[in-house]
Amino acid sequence: MSEYTAKETGRAPSILPLIVTDEVVVFPQAIARLPLDEDAHLAANASMADGRYVLLATRRTDADTDTPLALQLHRVGVVARIEQAGKLPDGSDGLLVRGLVRALLDEQIQSTPFPRFAYTERPDVVESSPELDELITETRGAIDAVLDLRHDVPQDIRNFVRSIEHPGHLADTTGYAPEYTFQERQELLETFDVMSRLRKVRDFYRKQYTLLEVQQRLRREVQDGAEKQQREFFLRQQMRAIQKELGEDDAESAALDDLREKLAAATLPETVRKEADREMNRLERINSASPEYQMVRTYLEWIAELPWNKTTGSAIDVQYAGEVLDADHYGLDKIKERILEHLAVKQRLQSLAEDANQRTREPI
Repeated sequence: MSEYTAKETGRAPSILPLIVTDEVVVFPQAIARLPLDEDAHLAANASMADGRYVLLATRRTDADTDTPLALQLHRVGVVARIEQAGKLPDGSDGLLVRGLVRALLDEQIQSTPFPRFAYTERPDVVESSPELDELITETRGAIDAVLDLRHDVPQDIRNFVRSIEHPGHLADTTGYAPEYTFQERQELLETFDVMSRLRKVRDFYRKQYTLLEVQQRLRREVQDGAEKQQREFFLRQQMRAIQKELGEDDAESAALDDLREKLAAATLPETVRKEADREMNRLERINSASPEYQMVRTYLEWIAELPWNKTTGSAIDVQYAGEVLDADHYGLDKIKERILEHLAVKQRLQSLAEDANQRTREPI
C-alpha cells in the first residue's frame, strides 16, 4: 500500500468499515498503531477512497472464531481517523489511527471483502458540578502520587497527563498505562459515564500507589539488609586479619572448626550430611552477634551429638518406652502415639526375623 496522510473530516457517517484490533484497545483522543493485515488493508483503502479517512475499531472477545464475526466482537469500540497508512517511520507496515469518539456497534451491514457495521456514537456528556470537580482533583492526586513513585516515566509524559483538563480525556489517557490488563482497558472503554470512569481510574491508581509503596519498602529493606551484611562481613574479615597479625587466638573460629570436625566424624546419612554442610557454610557467613547465628549453631551441635547409626542392642520394650515418654514429656499425645507405633512395628519386624531365623536352624 502506498503511504497516505490523514485529512480532516467532519462528522462520521452511521456505517463504516471495521477493523478488528486483537491486541490493542483504542481510546478517544489517543493515537494507536494497528497491524495492517489483509482485512485491515481493504477496510483502510475503502475508507480513504471515499475521502472520509474514518473507520471503526474494536477488540475481539474470547468467543470461538468459528462463530459469526458480529458475535466475536466487543460491542463498544471507537470511531477512529486514519493518520497514516502503509510504511510507518520505523519502516514497518501498519496503520496509525486517532480515536475520535466511542461507538456502540449495531448490526453488521457487510461481510466481504471487509466488514462494515452500523453504529451509534457515544460522546462524553460532562455536566460541571462540585462533585465532579472534587473527583477530578482526587483522580489527579492518585495519578500524580503514582508518577512520583515511578522514576522511569519521562517528564514529558508527566507534564502531558497533568495538562489534560477534560475529565473524560484524562480518564481515557490513563488506559495506556502498562499496569492495565486488556480486560481492564476494555472495561474503561465501555464505561460511558464520565464520573464512573473517573472513579475507576482513581481507585485503580490508589491500588497501584499502595502496591508501589509496598514494593519500594521491601526493596529498601532488602537493600539495607544486604548492605548491613556486607559491611559486617568485611569488618569481621578485617578483625580476623588483625587478630592473626597480632597472634591472638580467634575463639569463635576455633569453635566453628571444632564443630565442623564433629560433624565430619559423625556417621551422618547422605541427606543429613548435605543439609549439615549447607547450614555450616551459612553459619560461617552469619554475624556471631545475630540471634540466627546461635540458632543455627545449636541446631548443628544437636545433629553432631545424635547417635547416628548406633544401637544399644537391647530388645524393644514398647511399654517401658511409653513410661519414659510420659515421665520426660508432658502432653504431646499424638507425637508419643506415633513414636510408640513406630517402635511397635520395629518390635514386630524384629520378632518375625527371629522366628524365621529359628526355623532355619531347626532340623528337617
